[in-house]
Amino acid sequence: MNKFPYFLMVLIFTLFACSGEDTISSDSTPPQKPYLIPHLGDTGDIVVGDTLNYYDNNGFESNGIDAISEADWIQIQWEHLIDEDIDYIEIHRFSLEDYHDYIENIEQYGEDYEYDTMIHQMPYLEQDYYIDDSSSLVEFNWFYFIQAFDTSGNSTKSDTVCYRLINKPVLIFPGSGTYNLEELNFQWQPGSLISIRLLLFDENYNLLWNYSPLDDPTGTNIVYNGPLDLEPQVVRWRIDAFGDVMIYSVEGKQYEMHSGSESLERVFYIQ
Repeated sequence: MNKFPYFLMVLIFTLFACSGEDTISSDSTPPQKPYLIPHLGDTGDIVVGDTLNYYDNNGFESNGIDAISEADWIQIQWEHLIDEDIDYIEIHRFSLEDYHDYIENIEQYGEDYEYDTMIHQMPYLEQDYYIDDSSSLVEFNWFYFIQAFDTSGNSTKSDTVCYRLINKPVLIFPGSGTYNLEELNFQWQPGSLISIRLLLFDENYNLLWNYSPLDDPTGTNIVYNGPLDLEPQVVRWRIDAFGDVMIYSVEGKQYEMHSGSESLERVFYIQ
């Protein structure tokens, strides 16, 4: 008769000990705050006498949030997440118009209303960028942030970055083919822009020549006036367009919003 209370006591003690271990080992620490990279500039910018090229050895343009050449899309980038237990991330977006609508109708929506939209959720596979390929992104003021979740369900929101996508220029000439440098006359149709920059790359996105016309910043053609000693090779060209830089206030914080676009690229051969 004395054994039953003893075993009962052991059972209670074991359950209590296991419960204590779970409490101690439970992870309640959120991931470190992700850092989204604001727009850093554009390939062809000149800083302290140096012409910048943001492309790396893999042909990836690492200049923060920016337009991309492939389509009317926006790419966001963040510094590599250092937590080892990140499970997935959410991409959130809102427009300046969404925010203003919320402020103007805050009594209707309530102070806890979330005016942003979660546009994508994806497993975290060490990637450091995301391309927003939604439709109808052009001519809106977009703000983005991400939220990182670890395997225990803890999460942390990043800071916010912004960009305005404008209409792309449409390239006309040269197309695919073989050309002499002395005969090149680049032609395009402008989009909605303030100024343009012509970029000429080799196949690996090494910058061979760039030109930003000052006399006709929104023009539609440029006669090649770069170096004439380039080796025969395959080259890429495109037109980057730039709009106004505006300052906006969201939730008491000032944001510098750059605007621009990148035309589709064309490839040809110089002899």
